[in-house]
Amino acid sequence: EHLMQFLNSYMDRVVGQQVVAAGGFIDKFIGDAVMAVFSDAGPDSAIKAAIGIQKALLEYNRELAANGEPPIRTGIGINTGEVIMGTVGTQSRMDSTMIGDEVNLASRLESLTKQYNTGIIASENTIRALKNPDEFFIMEIDSVTVKGKSEAVSIFGIYDYESMPVQQARKANQQSFQQARQQYRQRNFQQAADLFRGCLENNPDDVLLNLYIQRCEHYLATPPDDSWNGSISLSQK
Repeated sequence: EHLMQFLNSYMDRVVGQQVVAAGGFIDKFIGDAVMAVFSDAGPDSAIKAAIGIQKALLEYNRELAANGEPPIRTGIGINTGEVIMGTVGTQSRMDSTMIGDEVNLASRLESLTKQYNTGIIASENTIRALKNPDEFFIMEIDSVTVKGKSEAVSIFGIYDYESMPVQQARKANQQSFQQARQQYRQRNFQQAADLFRGCLENNPDDVLLNLYIQRCEHYLATPPDDSWNGSISLSQK
């Protein structure tokens, strides 16, 4: 009973209120996950909702800490594109749902948030479709190749919910970070690793930087084959 009360409180205060306020609607609950749609409001509103969720979560975690409860984390994946909407089920039970490659990619982006220690990851399609991208703190963080596709796509972290000192550290690193990624994609792994380590001086707790350093060290020891294009492979649909 306590768990269900907790989930309902979290779903309403942290997620539901932010989605509705930004002009979206919740399509379905999947265990402790939520699928939200912004078909009319657009990707700008989806990102605003995601930022609102992460900010609401900070306050929610403060309340949990005051009651001796451990904090929780939420990862959000955002994608933009065409989907198939309809009802599926049996004669005894029907449910509305959305399916398609774009839905699958959003789910995969959500799963990547833990690996990158990033609360919000958006697809290249989403960033391109933004009407006012300058309103947000957006950084390109990696490229991924989705199962069944040959072309890599860029993914982006959204960081407006972070504290100002952390945002300032990220912004101070932006140019060097992208230079390091360029060296990385060109297989200059030692130069890339040195640049990533330099960024750590500004932001020593950045998991993303350490992730790239580990990749560089791996490829220095075991160079990738000729098919390597600098992206990571999302092996599941």
